[in-house]
Amino acid sequence: MALVGRPNVGKSTLMNALLGERLSIVSPKAQTTRHRVMGVLTRADSQYVFVDTPGQADIQGKALNRLLDRTAISAMADVDVTLWVVEPRRWTSADDQMLARMQRARPGNLGLILSKVDQIKDKSALLPEIGRLHALIQPDFLVPLSATKGDNLEALFSELDQRLPEGPWLYDADTLTPHSAEFLVAEHIRQQLFLRLNKELPYATTVTIDRMSQSDHGNEVHATIWVNRPSHKGIVIGKQGQGLKAIGQSARERLQGLFDQSFDIHLWVKVREGWADHEDSLRAFGYGATE
Repeated sequence: MALVGRPNVGKSTLMNALLGERLSIVSPKAQTTRHRVMGVLTRADSQYVFVDTPGQADIQGKALNRLLDRTAISAMADVDVTLWVVEPRRWTSADDQMLARMQRARPGNLGLILSKVDQIKDKSALLPEIGRLHALIQPDFLVPLSATKGDNLEALFSELDQRLPEGPWLYDADTLTPHSAEFLVAEHIRQQLFLRLNKELPYATTVTIDRMSQSDHGNEVHATIWVNRPSHKGIVIGKQGQGLKAIGQSARERLQGLFDQSFDIHLWVKVREGWADHEDSLRAFGYGATE
């Protein structure tokens, strides 16, 4: 199942709620998700494989935006069910773009997910919005829910159970994700950049893992934070290195909760000017690859 939709609509929060784990990174900033992040849930005799995708970006923008857009679109071709996540009463031009794509190449088994319904105080206004969106999009099914509250998630599972193909499981029952530990570590370090840095700076950063090893004492990680300009380096590091230290500490706490293991994280900051504007740099940093 692919979760698609415009940036910051709640796709990653929804996947985490369905999995019961904070696997996919989230922040209040748009386009926090940059990769196809896969999460696996096995319960009873069913296995669900969710694919969190980047928010639909302005494809006329820089190379990174174009790649994020291709990543999200390609995910819909590889799944049995597409879950289009929208916010009721907050339709934007990005939703218009998504609707145009759906009309050109409608995926099979299209589910419309109305997210954040807990934020609508007047519930009587929700029914007309449901009717309007159903008429506009004509999905195969529609589920209003709140991922943060956990409301109506079982209704979504019920719809999925009716549409998933029968066959052998793709993963072992205890698998949460097929992604490597290095990929998840880099993602959770990058999450802290989005949470702690202001304005446009998080969008000009990315993270690579230089070395990661495991011993009886836990995991030791050496990672590099890449920035777009020399002036960004000092901002990330902070006064007397306090910014970089806080990023590492917060990432370590999140990772220890996810893996139930200890982590020792060493961070460096380096500059590669214009990395988000060049396809070669994006490939070198792992964008567009199958993690």
